[in-house]
Amino acid sequence: MENQNEVQNSTQATVVAGNQPLAQAPGGAPTPSALQPQIRYAGFWIRFVASFIDGLVLLIPQMIVGGLMAVANFGAMQAVAANLASLLMTWAYYIFMTNNYQATLGKKAVGIKVFSTRPENLTLNQVLLRETVGKLVSMLTLSIGYIIAGFTQKKQALHDMIAGTVVIYDPNKKTSI
Repeated sequence: MENQNEVQNSTQATVVAGNQPLAQAPGGAPTPSALQPQIRYAGFWIRFVASFIDGLVLLIPQMIVGGLMAVANFGAMQAVAANLASLLMTWAYYIFMTNNYQATLGKKAVGIKVFSTRPENLTLNQVLLRETVGKLVSMLTLSIGYIIAGFTQKKQALHDMIAGTVVIYDPNKKTSI
């Protein structure tokens, strides 16, 4: 039997394996495949748990930076500087982790990863678009951009649709929540 991670025929692109895209025909249309039913899209609640874990992970360095700024006594600019530092730290964390590992520590903890919907690997441009513009738009829609992940066919949030990504349960991990 062929390895499940190999291409089934010449009309299909690569299936999910490591940092590979989802199974798709040329032109981006999904293909019927024996492996396709194994793709489990991560919905709103599991992504919420991952985000909560990421918030806890980011809390420690944010408290350290806030403490250092309090000691430095920046005066009226202290709150602005602390918020800006927190925003940059959070942005850098999400971009670095998603670009290098396809998952933040929270996503890793619950066994989910970010993949491209295109027949190519996840790109830095997709990650930047998803984590900056996409999440800003998701937030500015009164968080409806996040909530729609529970209602779309591929469980995509607005930032996923904007960047051409999906979040799925890690196909290489045996157990997941």
